Amino acid sequence: MTHSVTIASAPLASLSIMPEPSPSAETSAGGRVVMRFAGNAKYLVGGGKIKGVQVRRVADGQQMTSMEAEGVTFLRSSQDGRWIAAGTARGELLVWNAETYERVLQVEHNEPLPITTMYFFSSSTRLLSTTNRTATIWDIPSGKQLQTVDHEAGQSAVGDFESVGNPFAAATENSIRLYDDHDGRLLIEIPVRVTSPYFTVLDDHLFVISNNTIKELEVSTGSTVAEWPVIYSEYSCIALPKHEKFIAYSAKHSVTFWDTSTHTQSGFIERPLEISYIAFSPDGQFLAICGLDGEVTIQDLKDGLPSCYSAAPCIHIADTALEGCLVDAEAPLTDAISTSHYQGNHAPANRSLVRVLIKRSKVYVADGLWELALNDANKVIELDPSSPWGYERKHAALHKAGDYDNAVNAFEAMLSKMSQSTDPGIRNLHRHYINPTNTRTVIRRAVQDAIRDSPRVLINTTSGRLLDKSEQAASFESLPVFKKLISSMTTIIDHTRIEHDVTQYYRYAMFSHEREDNEPLCENVIRVIVYNLEDSPTNNELKMFCKIVQDAGLDWAWSDTCCINREDDFALQEALVAMFRWYQGSALTLVLLRGVRSPSRRGDLTRSIWNTRARTFQEYHASKVVRFYNEDWTLYRDLDIPNHKESPEILSEMEEATGISTRALRALQPGSDNIREKLRLVSRRETALVEDEAYSLLGIFSVSLPVIYGDGDQALGRLLAQILTSSGDASILAWTGKSGSFNSCLPGRIHVFSQLPTSHIPPSMTGTETETITATLRASSLNLDLVMKLYDQVQELPVPSFLGKRMKLSCLTFRLGPLSVSWTGSVQVFRAQTTALGMVEIRTAEDLTQMDSLILVHPWIDFLLGRQSVGETISEEETGDESSSESKLSPPPPSMDRRTAALQLIARLRQPFGALLLTSTGQDVVGYRRVASETLITVQVQDDAPSNVLIDCVRILDVL
Repeated sequence: MTHSVTIASAPLASLSIMPEPSPSAETSAGGRVVMRFAGNAKYLVGGGKIKGVQVRRVADGQQMTSMEAEGVTFLRSSQDGRWIAAGTARGELLVWNAETYERVLQVEHNEPLPITTMYFFSSSTRLLSTTNRTATIWDIPSGKQLQTVDHEAGQSAVGDFESVGNPFAAATENSIRLYDDHDGRLLIEIPVRVTSPYFTVLDDHLFVISNNTIKELEVSTGSTVAEWPVIYSEYSCIALPKHEKFIAYSAKHSVTFWDTSTHTQSGFIERPLEISYIAFSPDGQFLAICGLDGEVTIQDLKDGLPSCYSAAPCIHIADTALEGCLVDAEAPLTDAISTSHYQGNHAPANRSLVRVLIKRSKVYVADGLWELALNDANKVIELDPSSPWGYERKHAALHKAGDYDNAVNAFEAMLSKMSQSTDPGIRNLHRHYINPTNTRTVIRRAVQDAIRDSPRVLINTTSGRLLDKSEQAASFESLPVFKKLISSMTTIIDHTRIEHDVTQYYRYAMFSHEREDNEPLCENVIRVIVYNLEDSPTNNELKMFCKIVQDAGLDWAWSDTCCINREDDFALQEALVAMFRWYQGSALTLVLLRGVRSPSRRGDLTRSIWNTRARTFQEYHASKVVRFYNEDWTLYRDLDIPNHKESPEILSEMEEATGISTRALRALQPGSDNIREKLRLVSRRETALVEDEAYSLLGIFSVSLPVIYGDGDQALGRLLAQILTSSGDASILAWTGKSGSFNSCLPGRIHVFSQLPTSHIPPSMTGTETETITATLRASSLNLDLVMKLYDQVQELPVPSFLGKRMKLSCLTFRLGPLSVSWTGSVQVFRAQTTALGMVEIRTAEDLTQMDSLILVHPWIDFLLGRQSVGETISEEETGDESSSESKLSPPPPSMDRRTAALQLIARLRQPFGALLLTSTGQDVVGYRRVASETLITVQVQDDAPSNVLIDCVRILDVL
């Protein structure tokens, strides 16, 4: 096995080709900082995310000049040193005289695409430039375009160009192509997957980066001669010096050197920041290394061996020198190494030994020999306690061994030594590293983000204990992954990785089941381990739930019976409001179908008691992933798939149970839209307590409501009043039956909403019907001034709203004349004459003859004005569900004039509608209450109703 040893060395020069180095030096076209040697290696030319091409002297990094070029994507100098060429992100090609820096050519490709590569022909009078679509040959003296070739489909040139004798080669995505240097003719194509656009040529062999491998290919046959694995990154480069003794390969933070004959590693260079590009000087004496920050380090290559510079400064020495050192670690280093490069403060006798130990520790880490690597690191610390590099090696060994806690301690010690060093170079390196305190802060913020919207209390399935938010947050810091993240992020904070690891840990499962008596409550579980609860049907149910969740790879679980402290009013309030969001954010919901025995059959889910409960509707609907279990905890119908909500069998049964299609159900979202559809869906379900008819809907309507058990039907009244005030949706008033105790216009029980609101609200007219009626009205003897006055008054009406228990109701009112009474069986039938409605008929158990100031009202103002449908639900077009195809009106066209809109109001007003019956409360302040009616009161404004009478009907009533 061939090894390499490194000791301290300083680079020949360090310079920046960007005016302001940044962590990413990519161009706007997605490229990187690019550079080339020019002037027989005296100068370095660089470009990238800068406005210009900089020329700097290699000896001291001094900038000689800057040529204007915006968004440089590629650079090339001619083989004879006469020209410097640059390609830009917008397809511009510029050529300068390398001696005078005078621009001699400026042309543009036909399409403004980034230039990916360029190549000077051997004569240096012609230049080839490519984009991802075309390759163009230019004549430099005249600036003429000699030839343009479109790339074949899937074969766009993506790579660098290198001379191969008379031909030249180009890298494409799936091949290396050889072209004639004189006329650009394709000579041969070698199929190979090219994952880095940089390759090199030695004799008749090509060296190509293909995924995590360097491949050596024979040009004449295209066959693979050799291949060996390497570390790969998106910025990987490969380069060959003039003497061709080794290949330089860059990936991430290092440049490795591979012997071209044996393919063994012969040395390497490390940099604190990721390497973007490498280039050898034409004479092979220098290697330029450019980081993503735009900073370039020039390395002097002596005797064909690379000097190197890194966070732990090092220099390559020959393998023959290394072999003796590995045999006897205490042997002095050979005289070939210059001790003047070492920066430590220990006695001269130990300098060589420390260098060997540092390098050997690196070798041991690479070979997975953690203990040996750690021993060498500790010896370095013992020999030179003030140096950071022993701690750097200790951190690397401990991190690879998985001892992240101690690895972080070693890393912090390294930073401390750096900050205290008397060497300015070492102190300067400190800025390239991330303080673990900063990483901890970022992780803790990610933890807070991850648990912000999750339940306040969760069961940790590993420990079996109930933990609140603060305990949940603290638990992450006890995990190996916490220390691993800190130990891993030494030079850059990987926010994506942190977010992934944190969110993976805090995934949780929810429990959906029909509650029983003797369920384990919060006070029973708060101080005990769930798995240690005494055996009972309900305790065993909770334990089995937690075990299945743990087996699913989830660390957290929630069950409402024990995770909600019902003695804490705030916690109960929060849980009822947030329940939908918690189920929506869960990774998995387990549903236990009590009463469904194995083997379960089709229809058991539809008929299950679980499917009759109000709160389980939102639990199923909100959850993204659901698995159903029979009462013995076997899978329902043996459906062993990850998500039962993707099972056609389950979806079919849930459609039967809810009476709504799967598409319509998925379209329902939390909030104040599709109000009547949501009320209808839960109207068929049951609750153990009257108050839960309201509280089970808080999540799906996204409203907050004081939770008061013992409030009876007032809870539903408070909920509906808040929804109506926030939405203005008068369809909440479209029902028949008994009034609730909160307000007479609101029901006492939710089952009344099983009726469709279209029974009260007139169906919409088609466009043709509206136009026909409007044309008829326009030709009639209607007083258009009065019609428009009526329209203006109706349009000014506010939406219905509640203030406390009092409702402001915008409507048209119609006063009843004297009543006559008759009997139909056991039902009283009241009849009365009205001015605008004619004779009306009302069936009710109440004695209307004892009531004052009876009026019928038309509250469907949005319908009359042609605005959005009152009680608008998911349309049939959106869902294909006939059960939700209630009337849905489109707003009037913007070009509709006021007169036409007023006539359409009259047309809609003359349609039959379900009226509300109100009576005066007889109090000092005029108010009304709704009179209960078991059947619909359907009336219609007569065609001959005077417009001035209708104007007087427009009112805003106080309803109690």
